[in-house]
Amino acid sequence: MIEIAIESLRNDSFVSLETTPPKSPNINNIIDNIENYNLHKKVDAFSCTDSPLSKMKYSALIASYKMQEKFKKPTLCTVSMRDRNIIALQSDLLGANDLDVRMILSLTGDPANMSDQQDAKAVLEGSSLKFLDIVNAFNKGLDLSGKKILEKPKKTYAFSVINSHAARYERLQKKIAKKIEKGAVAIITQPIFDENIANVMMDTFNNAVNSFNDERNKSKLIYGFFPVVSYKMALFLSHKVPGMYLPDELLAKMKEANKISLEKEYEVGYDLSYKILNYLYNKGKRVHIMTANNFKLANSLISGLKR
Repeated sequence: MIEIAIESLRNDSFVSLETTPPKSPNINNIIDNIENYNLHKKVDAFSCTDSPLSKMKYSALIASYKMQEKFKKPTLCTVSMRDRNIIALQSDLLGANDLDVRMILSLTGDPANMSDQQDAKAVLEGSSLKFLDIVNAFNKGLDLSGKKILEKPKKTYAFSVINSHAARYERLQKKIAKKIEKGAVAIITQPIFDENIANVMMDTFNNAVNSFNDERNKSKLIYGFFPVVSYKMALFLSHKVPGMYLPDELLAKMKEANKISLEKEYEVGYDLSYKILNYLYNKGKRVHIMTANNFKLANSLISGLKR
């Protein structure tokens, strides 16, 4: 199952849908929504976030396992460096391997001071580059210190992320190259809302990946996508999320629609989002869709995707 998804990622197309586990002792609502919309038949993989915005949620690792078991669809498990030292990271990776959760996305994580948990503190023993080192070692049957693991783990596939906008794309290219050098099988961008940015990001990625002449040149760029169907959300993403760019034209259209009615705002936002999603897919054939668990919206967009 995992290898089939990686093969599709490398040689064909790839559509993944992000899910965010709730602050609840179960993920039944997520599973029910996926079933209701038959989303497991419309995507190549799911992903599970790891306490985004530093808000305590159900375990991403256990959620990933339960979704894989239920839908027989690979799930990209997010791991935040914010919450684990290198002992816990490796321990989780061993457990994940046993459960066949072997597609892992490592993030630095949102600042701990955003948390809903009083006095929460970040661990941060390293960046996502450190996690790539851990995966590299595991795939050789070693821990990070170079000591042999009792039984060599099954191959783990590491994914990484990158900003979708920068003042100097040469810097992004160097960051991408470093992650590919350390074994990232794919790089997921932050959400892209502009066709020109999509083109520049693809050129930047290609310049980075083409510098490798071994297995690493199979790494792929996955466009991140987040539908904007409200002016409030557009402003939040534009002003509060670093490394993300929303075109002035999009913001202006959403502002005007907001003045008319909520229905018009949604209509305009949906049409703009649908257009950019299809552009991203046609451009790169690989997209990661984030809808903050709005499965109805996700279903509508994915069902209209010209695959």
